Amino acid sequence: QELGKRSNRAECKAFNAAPDDLKSPEKHWVMFLRCEVYDAVLATDRMLRYWRRRVKYFGRDKAYLPLTREGALAGDDIALNNKFLTFLPGLVDSDGIGVLFGDPSFLRPGTCSRKSMVRSVWYIIENITLADAEVQRRGVLFLGYLKNIGMQNMDNTMFKMHMDAIKGCLVRSL
Repeated sequence: QELGKRSNRAECKAFNAAPDDLKSPEKHWVMFLRCEVYDAVLATDRMLRYWRRRVKYFGRDKAYLPLTREGALAGDDIALNNKFLTFLPGLVDSDGIGVLFGDPSFLRPGTCSRKSMVRSVWYIIENITLADAEVQRRGVLFLGYLKNIGMQNMDNTMFKMHMDAIKGCLVRSL
């Protein structure tokens, strides 16, 4: 009932259409709860933001497909193969915060759509957070290597889209 008050009919339909593995307590539900330190109301809000943004960036035709190269990311190969953002497996700081390493010099604006890049970053972040319960609770630290960056690598609109996609729905970011 609380979920119904906080969402609209389209969001409920979207959630019901999602594959069962996305509704699995072992995955997303617990991830949202951990991100919000087991506050069910905040976790519900985070989950609703997640689905709103997933529809926004994946489109209704892909939003409810499994988050795989064959599913929701079909056609995003150029963005997925870009080495702009990397998770360093097993690398967490002393507080359990995961580390993502970004090197914008790998970005080549125009080689793929901005939304495709956002989807590929979403894929990386979601996979690392689902794999590590402590990262779900503690968040992710984004480190950027800016030495080789030039104006040809900058796309402020895309960076704003990344922040909009991530903020308040995927993982806490520091």
